[in-house]
Amino acid sequence: MTSLVELGFSKLTFSEVVLALEVGGGVHVQPIGVRLSGDMLWARAFRSTRLYGMLREGLKGSLNITYDPRAFLEPVLYGRLTSLAVSRGPRGPYLPSSSASVFVEVAQVEDEGGFRSMWLRPTGLLVRGRPRAFNRAFPALLEALIHLSRARYHAIQGNASEALRFAEEGRSSLRPLEHATEDPFWLEMASEVLAELGLWASWAGRKAKLPEKGFYTLVMSSRWPEEGFYVFTGPFARGIVRSVEECLLRGRVQGPVGDFAARPGVRFKAVVMAKGPETIEGHLRKAVSEHIRPRAIGGLPEGVYYVGREEPTGGIERAYRALGLEPITISFP
Repeated sequence: MTSLVELGFSKLTFSEVVLALEVGGGVHVQPIGVRLSGDMLWARAFRSTRLYGMLREGLKGSLNITYDPRAFLEPVLYGRLTSLAVSRGPRGPYLPSSSASVFVEVAQVEDEGGFRSMWLRPTGLLVRGRPRAFNRAFPALLEALIHLSRARYHAIQGNASEALRFAEEGRSSLRPLEHATEDPFWLEMASEVLAELGLWASWAGRKAKLPEKGFYTLVMSSRWPEEGFYVFTGPFARGIVRSVEECLLRGRVQGPVGDFAARPGVRFKAVVMAKGPETIEGHLRKAVSEHIRPRAIGGLPEGVYYVGREEPTGGIERAYRALGLEPITISFP
């Protein structure tokens, strides 16, 4: 029988795998680094991750060894898998496309301050594939995704300097990928990660100067369902910073643009915001419509509109000014 050591797990070095864990009737999927610890596997769940709040003893799942970069990229960028299937079996959920799945049960959880340690007891093993040669693109992408997770966390926490530092480290991590491959499959994923790094760097740098309450209009681009730009105007009801961040988190928080933003290829291009009284919300929506002429398309969530192939940010700013509001615009690279 194949052992964990033969699969590449070590006591001294983290192995990067994809965790699939059954929680509350659903399946949580995320990349994770694990090491051998006696006859179990040890890993950390950092406070910045959703896994941190989900962990408890007795949960069942699997550690999946896969060479498909989508299994690592999609949970980090979109909060879930969008193009790979997850299957459920008596020992827990797993990725049937992976080369091997180590079924595990959470045996122990300990708080360590900024993270929680967890010990995973192996309960079964399913091996499907054969080893493949590594390339330089894969580790470069994984490293960039780690830095992206940290940049996003610090941006949300208001630590602009740390967010900017991790964003730059993420960009540096991707440089070997650009030299290691000409495959458009890899280059497109690198482009998405670079865009996301730029988004959180831009947001972190301007966040402290934004109004607490007001209105905002998100500008997004997508190839689906029609190529071009899409907009969503948010209300006065909650803190403007929190509302925008819920949108930027791509489906991790329930919201009208969550599912749309979590689709591959959707990118945030800008957010226009302003402080203003709640009473003019309807007037603002009407003014924005008059300046950029949005239209509804079947399949879009409520409140998200298609505005064509011309960049609409300037028109949105004019709509805000027409109502006496002074817009603040953050453009995302």
